[in-house]
Amino acid sequence: MYCTVEDILARHSVEVVRKLTQVGGSPAQLDYERVRVAIQDASAVIDQKLHTRYVVPISGSDVLRKIAIDISVYYLHRNRHDNEVPKEVKNVYIAAIEFLDAVRDGRESIPGAVERAANSRVIITNEPSRRFTDKIIKEM
Repeated sequence: MYCTVEDILARHSVEVVRKLTQVGGSPAQLDYERVRVAIQDASAVIDQKLHTRYVVPISGSDVLRKIAIDISVYYLHRNRHDNEVPKEVKNVYIAAIEFLDAVRDGRESIPGAVERAANSRVIITNEPSRRFTDKIIKEM
């Protein structure tokens, strides 16, 4: 995760975040799980945007922490029952996505992030280990 619930609360008041996590007639307390889900979604977007250029997840980046907070707050607004996102929040979200696109395309960079080797490809699989190992092939 690129940010925490505490990071969001450091930039936005508990009252604002509490209101963003209320759904319908839900209790008047902050729903930490809704905030964590928004953070997970924001982190997934960041990884998806940057995985072709950098080894993800990227740790210790203050820039990505701010981006994750901005995207998370946008998701909290968007997922409310009224589905209304204030223009300022939407503009900050758009700027965050544009920045991630610029990083992906090489126009911006993330200090301290580990770049992928040139011509490397990302392959993600959940297949079991190989059926035909070198040892089995030699014995054939």
